[in-house]
Amino acid sequence: MLCVTIARSRHKAMIAEFKHLAENGAELIEMRLDYIGRHIDLTRLLADRSCPVVVTCRRREDGGRWEKSEEERLMILRSAIASGVDFVDLEEDIADSIPRYGQTKRIVSLHNF
Repeated sequence: MLCVTIARSRHKAMIAEFKHLAENGAELIEMRLDYIGRHIDLTRLLADRSCPVVVTCRRREDGGRWEKSEEERLMILRSAIASGVDFVDLEEDIADSIPRYGQTKRIVSLHNF
């Protein structure tokens, strides 16, 4: 399976790249929401998905770029699950605080840099 990561700072660029990658053979696409500096519009980002999606929102200490509050980050991850995203990537220390819901599969990560 070919999985590709998209890390763009703007919704428009992320959506365009998603479409391009899906049309060119990507079978799974990871959307790194921690790269988006503005308000994250999940409805817009997840509309018209043509292949499965992994939603990731990584903290700085885990190699990401998230600069807002941890509470807001957790809300984004919960919202992604509620929206029916295919996969959500959760750090090991928060996995227990984000319950399973619907058909979304959870990827539990541990980052040890």
